[in-house]
Order: sequence, then structure tokens, then C-alpha cells
Amino acid sequence: HDPFLVLGSVLAGLLSTLSDAWYWGFAALASWLVVPALYDAPYTRLSEGVCLGKLEAELMPSLFSSGQLSSGWRKARGEFCIDFSRSNNYNLVIVGSSGAGKSSLARALLRGLRDVNYLVIDPHGEHADLGERIDASKVSLNPLSLLGSSPHSRSVEIASMIKSVFGLGPLQEITLVNLLVEAYALKGITDDPTTWSYDPPTFSEVLAVLEKEKKLASDAQTLSRLSSVEPYLKFLNEAIFAGKGVKLEDLFEGRKVLDVSSVPTREVAYMIIETILRASLYYLREKKGRLTNLIVVDEAPFVLEKESGSAILTKLASEGRKFGLGVVLISQQMDPVKDVIPNTSYQMVLRLTNPEDARYAASLLSGGDERFAKALITALTSLKRGEVIARDFLTGRVVRFRLPPG
Repeated sequence: HDPFLVLGSVLAGLLSTLSDAWYWGFAALASWLVVPALYDAPYTRLSEGVCLGKLEAELMPSLFSSGQLSSGWRKARGEFCIDFSRSNNYNLVIVGSSGAGKSSLARALLRGLRDVNYLVIDPHGEHADLGERIDASKVSLNPLSLLGSSPHSRSVEIASMIKSVFGLGPLQEITLVNLLVEAYALKGITDDPTTWSYDPPTFSEVLAVLEKEKKLASDAQTLSRLSSVEPYLKFLNEAIFAGKGVKLEDLFEGRKVLDVSSVPTREVAYMIIETILRASLYYLREKKGRLTNLIVVDEAPFVLEKESGSAILTKLASEGRKFGLGVVLISQQMDPVKDVIPNTSYQMVLRLTNPEDARYAASLLSGGDERFAKALITALTSLKRGEVIARDFLTGRVVRFRLPPG
């Protein structure tokens, strides 16, 4: 298919007739045939780790294309596998447009894991077949639990979470911190770690502190500031946070699917999810030498679009490995996961219909190689359902593979 290959072979043959040493001419001819043959040999990847699908092609530089160096796909064979034991961390990002096969890829990953506990955060109730389904509204959870933090640190985290959920301002956030610290103190919980095992306050008790502070307010400005956070505390006090079902720590044992679809409001759903994510570092705080727990966050932008949510997922991704913890983030767009990507070992991209997403993903997968990036933009927008493009972490190769049916 390459005119330069044909021309080179002909010239090598002519040189062989002009040379007294026939073997030099033969060697020249053979080099023009053998080197391209080696170049075109299918890439084979041995099956190691969790195998996700059949290799179809590898992106390679072309020898020549219209007189310029270019790139193109060549056939590949074998399985595409990921080996967490040899990776920098246990984190993975899956991105693709609706209907491209993201859920199928997550299923292939989870079903291939051995001796690994996982928790799937399922916002739409679509993954019940992956493990024991847990109704999020039935989880025994108090968002004011310390989770190993000091009362002041936890107050800052909770105030930041409430601020992110309701779009509050900095003065309201400070007001919430002060109310929460006082509520902890009234329960006997101080900076003394021996008090951190006491029962935490509830939002009802925080409201009682608010009412007391309002009565003590000495000026209209202070009263206004306190009153500005009251509607949000009342809303949270009426929310479902006192389920009597599964205990929080039990979510990280075995294979669980947290169905959030039954939670009545997005605000409460978000607070449940963030509290569970923060709890993971507390309950899985023992150092481990291998992957033992995986948290899968479907529709990850729902969490990442919140300032506090982005902070906790970034922390999990950067610190989770020493605790044997990995995170899998699933998104329809590239932009929400950009800040987490540097802390992921694997990025897997399915069909992207948004041109901006395709350009960013192409730049990411190409490693900055413009030849690869151009070919990837075209490929990413035309992938079939179940086709995935990824960079092989162990070899640096860019490959396309197909998920198994079902």
C-alpha cells in the first residue's frame, strides 16, 4: 500500500544485479521487505489482570502519508487487560456519550475482579444485578458523624458540603461552622480524641443552638446572618437521615449497589453520597498492600460539580492506594473529570458526540502527539457501541478493543 516501499524494493533489486557481491544486494532487498513486515505485524497483548475485551487495533505512526509522517490503525489480537498490581494507583475514568456502552464496561471490570469488595453508587437504579442492592434512604447515616475528624474539622467539612449543595455564601458557611462546633460541644465532643466516640448531634440539635443564638443576638446584622441559614437547617432536619437498615461501615464489605433513585431530593441524595465517600477513608484507613475496595461513581459529574464533592473525590483518588482503595468515575463528558484524571492510571473512552470532548480525549490519549491526536478525534466520534479506546498503561500503546456481548 506504500509507493515508497514498492520503489525501494525495485531499486534494491536493481542494485543487487549491479553488485558483484550478490549477498549485499539480497540483504538490501530483504531489508525493504522484512522491516515493513515487522512493522505491520499484529500487536499482541498477553492476558494479565482483569481482561475487559478483545483487542481490535493499535494506533501506530505510518511510514509515509502524502509525503508526511502520519498515523493509522493496524490490527491487534489478544485481550485488553488492566493489572492494578502494577499500576501507580487503582483509579479509572470511563467517559462516553449516552448509549456508547459505559455501563457494560463497568460491568466487565467488576465481574473480572477477584477478592475485591466494591460499592457502586447508582443514581438511577440501573445496576442492581451487580451486587446486593441497598436502598440509600434506608442506610443508618448521620451526616454529622465525626468519621475520625476533630469536631472543628468535621464542622468545616459539613458546612462546605451544605454550602455546595445550596449555593450559600462565605458568611453563611462561617455561621454554620460556628453553630456546628457549639452543637458538638453541647454533646461533650471537644478536641479531646477520647470524646470523639460520643454520639454526634443531629440537625434538630443544631437548630436548637440556632434558636438560642438568635435570642442572644445583640444586633440586627447578627440576627439576619443567623436567620439566613435557618431554612436550610430546617430542610435538612426534615430529610431522611435516620434509616434503620444497613450500617454505614457495612457498605464497604462485600459487593454492594447503593440505589440512590429512591431518595426524594437531589440535595439529600448528594449529602448521602458525600458522607459515604468521606466515610470510606475512615472505615478503610488501615494500610494495605493491594486493591481490596473499589468505589464506582456512576454519573460522577453529579458529585464533581460540587466544590466539596470534587475535593473528596480528588482526595480519594490521590490517597486511596495506601488504603487499598480505588475509585472508578463514569461520566458522559470529559470536562467534569479533568481535575481527577492526573490521579488515575487508566482512562477509557467510548464514543463521544461532543467535538470538544473528542478533542480533549484525543489530546489526553495521544500523549501530546499531534499525529495520534488527529487520528483519535476521527475515531472517537465514530466508535460503535461497545468499542473503547484506551492507552495501555504498561506499554504506552494506544489501542481499540471491543467489550464482550451482554
